[in-house]
Parts: sequence; C-alpha cells; structure tokens
Amino acid sequence: MTKKNTRLLKIIVVVITALCVLYAVIFAVSKIFLDPKKIKSILVTKLEASLNRKVTLADDLSLGISWDLAPYIALHNVTIGNASWSQPENMLTVEQLDLKLSIWPLILKKVEIETLVIKKPSAYLESTRNQNNWSFNTGTNTKDTNTSSVSVEIKNIIIVDGMLSYKENARAARVVKITKLVLINNEPKIKLKYLDINIGDSNLSGNLTVNKTNFDIDGSLESNLINISDLSSGEGGSGGEYSIPNTELPIEKLKAADIDVTLKVKKLNLGKIVLTGVKLVAETRNQVLRIALDPAAGIFNGNLDLDMAYDLKPRIPSFAFNIKTSPIKLDNFAPINGSSMELKANLIGNGSNLNSIATSLSGKILATASPGSYRNSNSEFTNAIATILSSAITFEKSKASTEFQCAVVNMKVNNGIATTNKGIALQAATVDVTGSGKVDLRNGRINLEINPQNVGSSSFDLSQFSMAQLINVSGTISNPVINLNPIGLIAGAAMSKTVLSTLAGGIPGGLASIATSMGMGSTKPSAGHTEVCKKALEY
Repeated sequence: MTKKNTRLLKIIVVVITALCVLYAVIFAVSKIFLDPKKIKSILVTKLEASLNRKVTLADDLSLGISWDLAPYIALHNVTIGNASWSQPENMLTVEQLDLKLSIWPLILKKVEIETLVIKKPSAYLESTRNQNNWSFNTGTNTKDTNTSSVSVEIKNIIIVDGMLSYKENARAARVVKITKLVLINNEPKIKLKYLDINIGDSNLSGNLTVNKTNFDIDGSLESNLINISDLSSGEGGSGGEYSIPNTELPIEKLKAADIDVTLKVKKLNLGKIVLTGVKLVAETRNQVLRIALDPAAGIFNGNLDLDMAYDLKPRIPSFAFNIKTSPIKLDNFAPINGSSMELKANLIGNGSNLNSIATSLSGKILATASPGSYRNSNSEFTNAIATILSSAITFEKSKASTEFQCAVVNMKVNNGIATTNKGIALQAATVDVTGSGKVDLRNGRINLEINPQNVGSSSFDLSQFSMAQLINVSGTISNPVINLNPIGLIAGAAMSKTVLSTLAGGIPGGLASIATSMGMGSTKPSAGHTEVCKKALEY
C-alpha cells in the first residue's frame, strides 16, 4: 500500500470515528433532554393548559436518531377532547405523530420541530349559531412552571390519510378526506405541496404557495370532478334565498399582491349546469384582479366565456362581469328539437365588499333562441324550464311537436335587480307569449308573470288541444315555485268570485271539463302574431 493510500485510509477512519462519536453525543444529549416520559408530561400538561381540554397519549413513546443525526419522537393514539356540548367524545384523534427535531435549539430550551408527520388523523368540527367546538377556553388553567418557558416552533407538517368531518347547525356532516398534504412553513411563505383531498365526490390536487406578508399567491390545482353541492355550506334562507357577505375585502393587500393561480377541472357540476374542460385563471396585473375562463369551457355541446375584473385603483374599486356562450343546443335541458340558445351578460358595479358590489350591479342580460319545435309529449325533463314551456304553449294533442319561431329573455339590471317589461317572449305556431317581472341578484328571489295569448284563424277545440295557462314564477333562482292559472285564458269569460273559487277547487277532466261545464266547447284565439320577440329585443 502506498503512502498516499495509507493517508487516505487514515482520513476515512478518522471521519467515521468522528461521526460515530458525534452520533453518540447527540444520542446522549437526546436522552438527557428528550426523555420520553418527560416529553409526554410536557406535551400533555402544556396542551391541556392551553386548550382547556383533556389530552391523552399512549405510553409507548419512542425516541431515535435519524440518518441525518436529527432526533425524532413517535407518539401514538393522541386524542384531544371535545367540547362538553358536542356529541363525540374527542374532537381530534391521531393514530401516530412523528416529530423530527432540531438538536441544537433543545439546549436553549426551544423545541424546533423540523418535520411533524400526522398519520391517520380524524377531526370532528361542529358549529351551531352560537358556538363551535374549535374555540378553546384558553388561559383558564394555571400555567405549569416547568413547561411554560419551553417554546415550540413547527417548520413542516405532513398529513397522511386524514379525515375531517364538519357539521353545521344540525345539518348532515361534510367529510373531507386528505390523502396527503405537505405544509412547508418557510417564513414568510407557506407552501402547500402534494395536495390530494376529496370532499364527497369532488377531488382536488396540486401545489400552492402563499406569502403572508404581501399576499402573493402562486399555484396550480387540478381536479377530475367538482360538485358545487359538495362545497356548499348550505347557508341561506328559506327556499334557497342567499345572503351576500359585507365583510370588507383586503383592498390594500390585493393592490400589492402578485396572484397567479390556475385551476383545471375536467368536470364542474353546478347543479343543473355542467361545465367541462374548465381552466380558471386568477391573476393580478396593474392592480387589477382578473378571474377568467381561459380558454372557454364546454357547456351543453357549446362554449362558455367568462371574464371578471376587479379594478383596485379607483377610490371605490370597480367590478366588471362579462359572460357569453356560443350557440347551445336546447335539447340538452329542455323538450325542444332543432333550437339553439345564446346567452350574453354584461354587468358593472363597484364596492369594497361583495355585498356592495352586488347591490350596485347594472347592465344587461340577454338570451335568444333560434327556431325549433317543442315536443308535445315529454316526460324526460322535470326542471322549471320544461314545466313553464308545457304550460305556456298551446298544442294539438294528436301532434308530436309544435313549432316556434323564436324566444327571448331580455332584462335590464339596475342596483342589483334584473327587471323586464315584456322582455320575455316566445312566438309559437299557436301562441304568443310575453313575460314581465324581476330577478333580485342580491338574494336570488324571483317574481315573473308569463302571459300566453293564443293566435290563429279558428277556434281551438278544448278536447283536442292542451291550452296555455297564465304562469307566475316566484321563489328563488335555485328553487323556483311555479303557479298556474288554468282558467285565466278561457275566452276572456267574465266570471264571479264564486265561480272562480269553484273552478280553482278542481273539476275532474281538467280544463276541457271546466270549459264544458261553462257551456264552452272551444276558445277563440286572437287574429294573428304580434312580433313579440322583436318587441322583447327592443326593451
């Protein structure tokens, strides 16, 4: 062996010996400062004093040294008790907690947890109108003099196979499953990496970085499916009425923020509307927060463009909302053949919170439909649109369909309320339909009156035709209530309140029997069409 090789071997031996000695020293220090029973006592005492809840740990705490010479502790069967009024015994249970510690801060009585791995946690959160179980009565217990001087800092948190249940105001609990989540605390930034969660049938994965100092947010998230019902809190008034919060937005932070977040969703289920191929982009440029679909999303074999801009530069920030669809086939959600609809909405508003923006909205909402035919006999659709159409169109029972030439919904928006005066129209072969009323965008309430007028050159035999009826639509956007007046269009007959009350009680045989009982076997329409769609577009 040469002198050079001998010297190299000696260096290797010295380094290995030094590492072994260092490992032994660290292990000894860890044993002195990290006695498992002492650690358990510190944790339980400190947590119980801080939370004012019962805290338990299993006795089989384990202590070791990892490959990078950092000490670690494994805790098992950790529980934190629930509030006295909440039903489950424990608010939180964790099968295993692995704590990887930094050795040198321990000498200074500082516990710096380099990595905290939480395996199979199960948390139960519950709230009522007056209280919630995650608000702890802190500071009520006497501090322990042996533990109060120990400070604890956590750098990184890893959650594996977790479950979070949330119950609000006695509603059914919602469950969030966390397959994996890595939270890196690198002041002032917090990073969420390898996010993989499920809420009901919805799922979300990706990475996100938030700068707590200047509100910078950067990330990319993906999902195969998001059901809006899985994310909804169920908050709202009777029948689907909603309230828009008036909490002030962090305007100054948003002005300085650098936001660049992308959310890709293969299927976004918004109840009766399904979007596909969604790529939602949120970004800030020149103190303007913009949220847009880029590119357009798929909707009912068509495309949907959406663009929202919140300009933070004015003293009162301004808001612009624009939405537009390509032609959408109506047979996707209504008993209609051959017709396509286009929707366009352009709204502006201003305010420093969502409520003030909603109450200041102004602009226009316009939907138009091309010629098509209504399927006279249908049962596959049970939504509000199908119900309204079946009641607004007079059709011959022996025919499969009734042609229509056009349909229009034209509404002006002012102070958050969309109104129309005969801006709703449908022109069919047998009937002209007009409608008026309002939709309150501030709370979702609606009130519309739809008035069909039969047209043609001859009378309708009520035994052969299904007659249109006066329609009132009330309730809310998400839960409309449709009321029909089955006698309002019968030949404009003058009837007393007694007769109307009797008819409203119902006569076997429907409208034809009502007419027969009044001595009317037919009803005569007006002479001809009145271009209701053209007039609706002029509103």
